Amino acid sequence: GLSGLAALCSGNPFLFQIGGIANDDGQEVTVPLTGWKAQDYEDSQGIESVSAGSNGELVLKARLEGEHPNFTKGEVYLDLRYAGVPANLRGRKIVVEFEVPRGLMGDKRDKNVVQIFLKAGPDWSSFYSPRNEIESSAEGKTVEITFDPENDDDQESDGIWREDKASALSEVSMIGIRFSVTKSSSDIRFNGNIRVNGVKIVPSEDVKEEKPKAPETPAREASDTLGE
Repeated sequence: GLSGLAALCSGNPFLFQIGGIANDDGQEVTVPLTGWKAQDYEDSQGIESVSAGSNGELVLKARLEGEHPNFTKGEVYLDLRYAGVPANLRGRKIVVEFEVPRGLMGDKRDKNVVQIFLKAGPDWSSFYSPRNEIESSAEGKTVEITFDPENDDDQESDGIWREDKASALSEVSMIGIRFSVTKSSSDIRFNGNIRVNGVKIVPSEDVKEEKPKAPETPAREASDTLGE
């Protein structure tokens, strides 16, 4: 019979291959949108659940509240240990495409932010991307954010990411996305769905150095949001 690991991988063949594919020079990797989970740390429960949308997208049920011990930030993640081998992200960037529902920006001055993060090493050391502010002009649209872990500011990193970044990049065990409320005010609240349409790993030279873009194509009607 299948071992526990093999059984998990057999349910998602792409997961079993992702480490090998990510090691192939010059090849873009489409990260599967299955197997993602909501973080349940006490201070990171702002994403309450993760489900599959009608078009295969990730639907994140979010509850974000300023000055709340549980909901000021929320994370979703994909554990790459079930791939059999960690992903090698040296010379690569991560691109996340998601729809920005109305109300997600938060405060006009202290805007809410979104980050991509990675974990590696035996102690699950973290490396978070620079903070991408959510602009009012992006609400109701589909945007992309990118993370270049080799070259981006490593201020929000610890452990092996500071001691030996090259080694950490060659053995990434987790990819994730974090949404955070920036302003310390209980008046800042968002309740609704955030839809992630795609996550890709691409060679660094394939991504232009630019701020998150907002294509002309509007997102589906964001009627499931609250907040000012």
